[in-house]
Amino acid sequence: MDSMLEGFPGLLFFMNQDGKIVYVNSAAENVTGIPGRIDAAPLKWLERVQADDRERVALAYQKALLTGEGHKVLAFKFNNKYGKECEFVALPCP
Repeated sequence: MDSMLEGFPGLLFFMNQDGKIVYVNSAAENVTGIPGRIDAAPLKWLERVQADDRERVALAYQKALLTGEGHKVLAFKFNNKYGKECEFVALPCP
């Protein structure tokens, strides 16, 4: 499974139900700087989401985790590993 995920050219990351990132593929690691396998504090990744988008993104992810329903496309700004603002599009799914 890991080799299939690593070969995916898009950015992938998986969180557990606490909001901790538990897997990041190499494409996502190269852009975000988030290590491939971590167990950081819950929702710590939200610190990298631009302040204007942070609450909306947090609510979408929390809703997906609580209700078991995915969100439609969620666009937001995220600081990459160099601190540069990037546009991200995500599909928060439980």
